[in-house]
Amino acid sequence: MTETKTRRFDLFNYVLLAVCFVAILTLGILSGQKWFKMLPALVSPAVMLLNSRVNRLGFLIGGLNALLYAVGYFAEGLYGLAIQASAVSAPVQLVTFARWKKHAYGKATILKRLSLKRNAVLILATAAVWAAAFFILSNIAGANQSALDVTCLVFGTAATFLTMFALMETLVFQVVNISATLAIWCIQLAQGEFAEITYFIGALYSAYCTAVLCVNWHKLYRKQRSETTDGQHTQKSEAT
Repeated sequence: MTETKTRRFDLFNYVLLAVCFVAILTLGILSGQKWFKMLPALVSPAVMLLNSRVNRLGFLIGGLNALLYAVGYFAEGLYGLAIQASAVSAPVQLVTFARWKKHAYGKATILKRLSLKRNAVLILATAAVWAAAFFILSNIAGANQSALDVTCLVFGTAATFLTMFALMETLVFQVVNISATLAIWCIQLAQGEFAEITYFIGALYSAYCTAVLCVNWHKLYRKQRSETTDGQHTQKSEAT
């Protein structure tokens, strides 16, 4: 991407960020959204933009913001999301920031992939945990949209830990997580919960940032692999 195209893309992202912020604030006020549910939704666009750029600062801000999200999720009876945000997302994002800073690569970190064997274990473990979590959560009084809620809980949790270790497999989990999240807020709106428009807008912006994140992670991973390969070739040349 040329410097001019990069600047235009950055400008587009900033404009989109501003539009998302204003839309969430305006619609939140008009719909009577509670302030403690609107505040984290206002912070999230900035966090998502940082994450899409593979900037570790996003995890520091995101970890603190996750605690605010947990309050709103609990109020909606989305206990899976509330548990994921407070007990997993918040602390793990803070650890991720520290870990990425320790293994820094510019503003990001060194990315890795799992072996085929470990990927198979990851898939089986995810399926087993999802089934167990669905059985438990669907039997809790007041639980809402259990299947989608559990999908967000399991895939969001897995993505959080995979991101902490900078594993490329996190991208698949991120895509499934944001898809389930969008579905949740679409259903909430369809059921007449118009105040949830702030979460829906945030989820739409998150979906866009997830797409950008996938592209940037792949670019960074290819760059790092190329540098590693070039370094190995240099070492072999020096040895001969």
